[in-house]
Amino acid sequence: IPCVPWQSQTSGQAAGPKPLNELSADLLRMINQRLSADDVETLLDTHVDPKHHGGWARLDLLFLTILHAGRQSYSHVLSFLTTYKPCLKAMVHQIEAQVQLLRLLHEYWKNSPQHRWILTDKLQAFNLVTSKAVVAFIFEEATVPKLHMPTYHLIMRNALHRSLQTTRSVEVAIQKTRDEIERIMENEDGDLSESSMETQKNKMERRIKRKSTDCVAARLRLPRHTGDR
Repeated sequence: IPCVPWQSQTSGQAAGPKPLNELSADLLRMINQRLSADDVETLLDTHVDPKHHGGWARLDLLFLTILHAGRQSYSHVLSFLTTYKPCLKAMVHQIEAQVQLLRLLHEYWKNSPQHRWILTDKLQAFNLVTSKAVVAFIFEEATVPKLHMPTYHLIMRNALHRSLQTTRSVEVAIQKTRDEIERIMENEDGDLSESSMETQKNKMERRIKRKSTDCVAARLRLPRHTGDR
């Protein structure tokens, strides 16, 4: 049985703005009614005050409520993640925020190892956490004593596998572009002026450079710079 959102987080909370347990109930109704991501964003912007509720309050409130709304099955939680991904994505640009997302997931499903490793993998598939964040979470101080559990081995294996898949797919694309350069040079040898051939070569090399940058950006989840220098 998963932990109930805000069961322990709101104990002893000072009076002030609307408490998180009430906001969680409001948000749960909105999510169950499939209201839009914009409506959810409006609720968070209007009622969640980081100074009062805490720095992670928006992320904690939204993600825990999504987990609770989708607790019946994987398909439910994945459906909610798809709908509200824009809201979550805006909150997890930093590695620390992604690690916090993983902490919430593993605390909520602390009694279900299967949910922990499957949903960790799904978060990575949704580009909400990176391999770097997964590694940071697994080797943080609170998690290290649990590393004897098979769940964390599965999580690490999946994260490494996704990173390797990304690297290999980009490497294949780079090699394909290189082969295209050689084919153009062979087929048009003698038909192009030296300047035209050099232009074609430079154009292809820029494509290789962009694909190489894509590889690094995909592994680190960084925005790729546009334009050639």
